[in-house]
Amino acid sequence: DSGDVSSHGDSLESDGSSSCSSNSSWGEDSLEPYVMDDDEEDLRRVRRPRSLRECFAYLIENENETLAYDKHEAALMELPAMVSSRPLDLVDMTPTLVRILLHMEDKFNMENFVQMKMDSLMAFAVHAPIETCLHLVNEIGENVSLGTRLEALTVLGGMAQELSGLSELRNRQELQSKQRESQLPNNVDEIAMSSKLQRSLNLYNNPNVSSRSNDLEESPQSTSNVSKTRRWRRPRTT
Repeated sequence: DSGDVSSHGDSLESDGSSSCSSNSSWGEDSLEPYVMDDDEEDLRRVRRPRSLRECFAYLIENENETLAYDKHEAALMELPAMVSSRPLDLVDMTPTLVRILLHMEDKFNMENFVQMKMDSLMAFAVHAPIETCLHLVNEIGENVSLGTRLEALTVLGGMAQELSGLSELRNRQELQSKQRESQLPNNVDEIAMSSKLQRSLNLYNNPNVSSRSNDLEESPQSTSNVSKTRRWRRPRTT
């Protein structure tokens, strides 16, 4: 009996040591951090397209299909970033996708449809300019609607501005103009300035300042006209 009790005690001690060792294995070092930046991919009705060919398949989805709206929206949202990454099949897929986007209509009353469509076309125009330009010129020469031609011309104009750096230059000028306006005093409307100073400070279109300065500039002339009138006025005869 004493032997059985001792063996039973030894087994309990071994079980306790094993449980302690197992508990020690669940320390802070063994815990993996939880990923907080969830893109909510599991909540989407359709998964995001991963390639230009998937975007092509989404865009040509029949409008009568159940998930057509979701696929069109997903493709339009992912295309600008995907084209900017310059995938290997960009040159091959550009003419096809540009043609689809150019003739695509808002059949689902989609929010921000026009902006997303233009952003996608401009992405192709900037990162694949030769293929985009050739296809748009061919589209303009074909029998297409006036709206399609105007949209193609808008893309060509935007592409010229982006590639020439004109758009960036305008943004820099607007930023500098805002910085100059923020450095002006608060009572700038009450300060009389000459036309040359107004042009240099980009305040020539300010009606308050211009009217104030014009009054001051014209006051000597108006005074001289009044004096001349009084000088040459004939006295009344009785």
